[in-house]
Order: sequence, then C-alpha cells, then structure tokens
Amino acid sequence: MKQVLFIIFVLAFAAFLFFARRWKCNEYNQSAINGAIDNIHRYRDYVMITIDGQEFRVIPVPVDNRYRLDAIAQIGDSILKKANADTLLLKHGTNKYLFTVQKW
Repeated sequence: MKQVLFIIFVLAFAAFLFFARRWKCNEYNQSAINGAIDNIHRYRDYVMITIDGQEFRVIPVPVDNRYRLDAIAQIGDSILKKANADTLLLKHGTNKYLFTVQKW
C-alpha cells in the first residue's frame, strides 16, 4: 500500500512540475513585451529578465551565435517581443540583437 501511495505522489509531483513549466512557457509566448530592462541575471541555463515589474525566465539562443543575452544586455536596454512569437529583439545602444527562445 505504501508503494502505491509513493508512486501516486511521484506521478502527481511530476505532473505538477510539467504543467507549471508549460503554463509559464505559454504565459511568455502570449505576452507582448515592449519595455526597458529593470533587472537581468543568469541562473543555470535560464536568463531572468524583469521588465516593468514582470519577470520572464527564458533560455535565449542568439540568431548569429555570437552574443549571449546576459553578457551584452544592461539595465535600461529595450526588449521587444510580439505576442505568440519566440524572437526577442534587444536594443543595446545603437545596436540590435536577435534571440530565439527555447520553449523547454
């Protein structure tokens, strides 16, 4: 009986993690972002970006494979993203950089 409860607990926990991550991914995809960076930092593979008080956790991949988002972005730089798009445009001074965002 204990094994069955343990298996149910593990499956429920795994389902929770899966759906929580999927929900955050969908929330990011549906968001239109157009604002200045309030805060940016890296945590493992993720880059945490705060724009207008809303935090986004993304795994950015540079289109030209030369620049990391967290290495060039600074507080005050602008980020643009259309709703239902996976491409970010970073405006850093007079330069513009494109990044795609991995969903998983």
